[in-house]
Amino acid sequence: MIAGKKVLAVIPARGGSKGLPGKNIRELHGKPLIVWSIELANQSATIDRVVVSTDDEHIVRIAEQAGADVPFLRPAELATDFSPTKDALVHCLDNLPESYDILVLLQPTSPLRTRKTLEACISLCAESDKTVISVSKNKKAVEWMFYRHENGLEYVLGDANRPTRRQYCKPVYYVDGCVYCMPVAGFKDSTVIFDENSLTVVSEEQESVDIDSISDFEYCEYLFKRKELNDN
Repeated sequence: MIAGKKVLAVIPARGGSKGLPGKNIRELHGKPLIVWSIELANQSATIDRVVVSTDDEHIVRIAEQAGADVPFLRPAELATDFSPTKDALVHCLDNLPESYDILVLLQPTSPLRTRKTLEACISLCAESDKTVISVSKNKKAVEWMFYRHENGLEYVLGDANRPTRRQYCKPVYYVDGCVYCMPVAGFKDSTVIFDENSLTVVSEEQESVDIDSISDFEYCEYLFKRKELNDN
């Protein structure tokens, strides 16, 4: 709880990943991938309950052993390749007997998110009563990006807006998927999880690693091992 507001964290983890079967429970640095998110959420000083939304009994067992609640299975129609994450979140809110003020979405594919970023997002959401998302700084400036054509190229922002020096480019950020915090009031009636009125917290660079392939797993494993060496 924070500022008198109850906080629910939901970790969506369906079992039918097509790109990388079993992704959410594939072992990463000694633990199933989803466990990294569960353990971080349980360490939070502000999260009141951690719920995993899944359609898979194997994921249920791993999630419960790691300390998450799985009070029900997600319906099959909410666990397809095209099912919006928002629908799974609404399903959780509708089927839990108790009510919450803040909803935190933690995707299991961001195992490098830190408690600092998580708590910063929750705190800002509680303070502002607005949706807060984590973002990362893009290494490339949008002013230098272009579309390819048969006869040449076209700058995304137009040639007139192309700066002459890199230092003149404005910083550009992207949604990194680490943390989404939403006030529950009005969430069910919204059409999107976040919009242009949402506030942001900037993540550290390595937090933005989103696991979607074998190469992502390998890179993340490397980062974990490098951190261990640095800590020692």
